[in-house]
Amino acid sequence: MKQKYDIIYSIGRDCACAMYMKQANLRACSGPFDWLTNANFETRIDLILNDFQDFINKNDIIPLEKDPNMHNDDSCDYYQNIRNSFYYYHDFPTGVAMSKSFPAVYAKYMRRIKRFYDNIDKHNRVLLIWFSHYHNTPDDVLLDASKRICKKFGKNIDLLIIEHTDNVITPIKKQIADNIVKYNVHTMEFDDAGYPTTQGHIERVLPIFEQYKLKRSGRKLFLRIVSDIVVLFLPFSKKRGKIKQYIRDEI
Repeated sequence: MKQKYDIIYSIGRDCACAMYMKQANLRACSGPFDWLTNANFETRIDLILNDFQDFINKNDIIPLEKDPNMHNDDSCDYYQNIRNSFYYYHDFPTGVAMSKSFPAVYAKYMRRIKRFYDNIDKHNRVLLIWFSHYHNTPDDVLLDASKRICKKFGKNIDLLIIEHTDNVITPIKKQIADNIVKYNVHTMEFDDAGYPTTQGHIERVLPIFEQYKLKRSGRKLFLRIVSDIVVLFLPFSKKRGKIKQYIRDEI
């Protein structure tokens, strides 16, 4: 039987987690960590605990060079945050000075942060998911993070941890605590050029996400259906996609 939650959020390590959540119908809205990469588990937990203090300051953002051998998002310039090590791959439009695009990016993240706290405050069954090809977070770190998060929100918050382990083909499940489940499995997969793919071995990872279910409210489901119908009447396909995503983010 699938475990059901009122709200589920990705806490990283990159956009692969949000992509899996979308495929498994677990993603109700955009969260503050969905499209960011590189920063470790501990950094993200600290941000949740300190109300995202200094999460995104203009003076901390510097250009990040693209790797020409990898698949890049041509619609955006890349930047990194020298304070917390986040990489921004999907936020700053190509050819627009960071000083001009920053206010909109900042406002977007402030909306997502506010909604993140509002949703956790008002829901009882909350799940946070961490999926990484690159980390092996010790159990004591997970236990400490869980204890502090539950204390902050005054309720039980569940954690699902999925991390890469070499040569483990069948996922190994470990119940670290009543509210912490960890899976170790060989997630990393490489493309023809020898670079790791974003999602890795889908056939091994997606079934883990599919063990969970998001309870969807009738209102949100109705708004999603209406938004899908409305955008069909827009003349340009690129604009349809952007507006559709914006509506889904905001509801």
